Amino acid sequence: MAVRHGERYLPVHECTVAAELKAPSAVKPAKARRAVRRGSDWNKDFDMKKGPKIWQAAQASGSKQSAT
Repeated sequence: MAVRHGERYLPVHECTVAAELKAPSAVKPAKARRAVRRGSDWNKDFDMKKGPKIWQAAQASGSKQSAT
């Protein structure tokens, strides 16, 4: 037996039927859900208005102004 594809004939072979798979006999119980983790509190007490201005922070850091 052969199958034609375009201008060529390709050989075809009969496959054997696979054996049926058996269903698992024991069903695993569903895992318990974990509690939801709460978020981080690292920025709760952070206030931008209490800090120094950016130019004050730059002066305090000892950096030099560029000539450009």
